[in-house]
Amino acid sequence: MKKQYLVVAVLSTLLLPNVCFTAEADVSGGVKLGARVVDDSDESAKYQEYRDLDDDILGKIWLDAFKGSYFFGLKGKNIGLDDQSYKLFGGKYGQFKYNFEYDETLHNYAFDAKTPYYGVGHDTLTYSGAVPAVANWTDFDFSVERKKYGGELEISLGSPFYFNIGVERQETNGVRPLVLGNFFPDAVEIPEPIDHTTDNFSIRAGYSSENYLVEIYGLLSSFDNENSYVSREDLSGFLPPDTMYFAGLAPDNDYEKLGLKFAWKHLPFNSALAAGASYSTLENDLKINPELLVANPAYTQTFSGDISYTNLSTTLSSRPAKGLNTKFYFRYLDKENDASAVSTNSDNTYEKFEYDKTNAGVEVGYRLPKKTKLTAGYDYADTNRNDRPEFAGTTDNSFSVNIRNSLLEFMSVKLQYQHLNRDYDTDSADLLNLDDPPDPNSDISVSDFDVNGKDMDEVKIGVEIYPTDNFDLGLEYTYTSNDYDTPDEAQPDGEIAGVRAREKDDRNAFYLDFLWRLPRQIRLSGFAGYEDREVESQIQNGASPYTQDVEDDFWTYGLTGKMPFLNNRLDLIVDWEYQKSDGESDFGIDSTLVDIGSVSDYTLQRLKAKVVYAFTDQMDIMIGYQYEKYKYKDFAYEGFMYDTTSLGIFPTLFFSGAYADPDYETNLGYVMVKYTF
Repeated sequence: MKKQYLVVAVLSTLLLPNVCFTAEADVSGGVKLGARVVDDSDESAKYQEYRDLDDDILGKIWLDAFKGSYFFGLKGKNIGLDDQSYKLFGGKYGQFKYNFEYDETLHNYAFDAKTPYYGVGHDTLTYSGAVPAVANWTDFDFSVERKKYGGELEISLGSPFYFNIGVERQETNGVRPLVLGNFFPDAVEIPEPIDHTTDNFSIRAGYSSENYLVEIYGLLSSFDNENSYVSREDLSGFLPPDTMYFAGLAPDNDYEKLGLKFAWKHLPFNSALAAGASYSTLENDLKINPELLVANPAYTQTFSGDISYTNLSTTLSSRPAKGLNTKFYFRYLDKENDASAVSTNSDNTYEKFEYDKTNAGVEVGYRLPKKTKLTAGYDYADTNRNDRPEFAGTTDNSFSVNIRNSLLEFMSVKLQYQHLNRDYDTDSADLLNLDDPPDPNSDISVSDFDVNGKDMDEVKIGVEIYPTDNFDLGLEYTYTSNDYDTPDEAQPDGEIAGVRAREKDDRNAFYLDFLWRLPRQIRLSGFAGYEDREVESQIQNGASPYTQDVEDDFWTYGLTGKMPFLNNRLDLIVDWEYQKSDGESDFGIDSTLVDIGSVSDYTLQRLKAKVVYAFTDQMDIMIGYQYEKYKYKDFAYEGFMYDTTSLGIFPTLFFSGAYADPDYETNLGYVMVKYTF
């Protein structure tokens, strides 16, 4: 009953206009109140992954009130549900304004998951006696809920100067999947306890006029985790009794940021200059779990994190002549890592990652005759990475051109082309880690696709057609080709014993949409789309080359119709959508590829229908129905088992059932009354 009482309490706030404003105030708003019934026999967490769709009472409110220069507003949706949100705002124009917000967000990973351990939701997971059979495991839900609430106040008092202060708290609680174990002798999917709190405090002060803007701002953020570690008891039986595995969780940390903004408008050549600078730090102190240090005294005892970011940016936009506009921009980012070094033994110290990135570019647009606009641009980005030896630096040069023509009254056409060339700088001395003599089994080069050298070409063609006053049609096609450097091109000749690299990534995308306005205010709209992707990769260790090809095809289409009846007092609205993704992967040695099965295949169907009847000018009655069906298939989940002990394989794996059965078929019906004033 708690949710129902909350609905009534929130709806009662609609009386606020009568209390806060006199008869001269301009007040408008509305309320929706109803009930929902859901048939979800599968009880799927996928269906409710980010939404609360149980049987319940439904409520929504909105309110706007004005009197002179004063204003007040209130919004609330999904009242009383686990994904509810509210916002209250108001103020006096030119003087001050404020807002308060409350929001709940949920993430359901899996319902009816299983674990052999006791203590779900806590940082220590154990069992008693022998490892229990799956039938005797503990049932629980993988679900995380976040509550966010805060407020903001800004004061200007009719002057160009302003001051803004804001506070916010986020509370996150629940459990989510985590694999804990080093796969020798076992690995277990466990419930990670989530109990986080984040407190934010922000402040801004500045001067804003017709020509200038100057602002200084700051942010303080503190993250606190009630669980520094999670531990679980060994299930393999190969280790001494009561042996525990430990995993460190997100540590407490403090974030600070100080920044400056500047803008100067109405400069010569119709120009405007904007610039910004900021400096931020992220710090934490973490003590290594003492039980880990008993057997490993050479491990780092404590860790102090200290990362700083320096950002600089400037943009100059101009209109120096009729039909001509230009933009020049520059950005710089520097990440410095002054954290303490981490060692696992006397000879192995993990390196600290840091980088700097310089980005600059220019865009020029010009209006040509015959209602044609041409836009061209160049973008340069140079990134230098420390202690990522496979690609210590990359340089991107990107060129783009866009042309759009709307000479014909019934049609407009756009054509866009972009080319990107990425070059790289390999720190081969660090990469090879050359021994004397070199060890061929240890020299594995990882050519990660996000930093590997490549050439990217993308072509996009779009057409919008208006053959009649009541029909619109849009067509768009995009082709993208990523040609990555091959292993021989990416690495020094003859020095690499192993290579892992992506070689090709090609994509096609075609989309169509239309809107048809028929007589008697009947409207019909729809869309259709198709995408495909082909990726080729190579893994080579000595004389054993492995090849993997991945293909994915995606289709989607849908229709929406609206038909009025009874002199437009009754509306029938129907919406239908279909999605299908078909992925496959071939994997093999020496170019002999074997189809390993479906990869992330799914189909999704949605049907929504509702009837809206205007009972009076201020009251509508809605009756609706929704159908949704989802099917998923992936070779990794075929023949799913919670406990692989019976297979006699090593290591032994224990799963919770998270993500294993996301299929669902649901029916939902609701009735709502809407009242506006």
